[in-house]
Amino acid sequence: MPSQDFVIKGIPTCLLVHKGKILWRGHPFERKLAEDINALIYGTEVSFESAKSEAAAEEPSSHVPSEEISAKLSSAHELLAAFNQTTSDAKPLSLTCN
Repeated sequence: MPSQDFVIKGIPTCLLVHKGKILWRGHPFERKLAEDINALIYGTEVSFESAKSEAAAEEPSSHVPSEEISAKLSSAHELLAAFNQTTSDAKPLSLTCN
């Protein structure tokens, strides 16, 4: 399962991968990713050490437990079913859960 393979503990989670190595993992607003990507493209040095130490200092309680995510997905499925029953001509995007 991708969430386990890439150690995704919250939503949203972003990974910055370069040459097959995960350089950074976290919330997309924690870094200026466009600058990081451009630096990697142009060969400029990018430091990820402070991001690693901040992630290590993070409390586990800041992550959403899988049970809570499952409950929210179940609720979303119920809302989608209610939407489909009341709206015959509009079609939402399909909701998929792995």
